[in-house]
Amino acid sequence: YMNFHIGYAYYMGGEDVKAAYFFDNGIADMNKQLSKAPTHHMQLALIAAFRGEKEEVHTQLNALRNVEGMDLFGAIHLKDERYFGKFMDDPEFLELRQALLSKYKKEQEEVKLWMQEHGI
Repeated sequence: YMNFHIGYAYYMGGEDVKAAYFFDNGIADMNKQLSKAPTHHMQLALIAAFRGEKEEVHTQLNALRNVEGMDLFGAIHLKDERYFGKFMDDPEFLELRQALLSKYKKEQEEVKLWMQEHGI
C-alpha cells in the first residue's frame, strides 16, 4: 500500500525511475495479497493508469466488478482525473467506471436503508 503512495510522490516530482521502483514493488506486494485484499485491484489499476497501460487498467477494474463491496477509496479515485484522466475518452474505461460507481452508490443506499430500519 505504501509503495503506491511513495511511487506516486516520486512520479509527481518527475522522478520516473524511483517511481517505477516503488510501483514495481507495490505490484509484487499487492499481487501476493489479492486473495486476502481484493480491493488492491484499484491500486493496481492506478499504477497501470500512471504507466498508460490501458488493457491493465481494464483488467483490474473488471476484477473489481466481481469483488464484494466497493470502498470509498475506490469511488474517490475513479472520480479523480489526476489518476484516470488519460482514459476519459476510452469507452470501455467509462463503462467500467460507471458500473463501479453505481455499485458503490447501490451499496451505500443499502447501508442507509438498513440503518434506518434499525433506528441507527
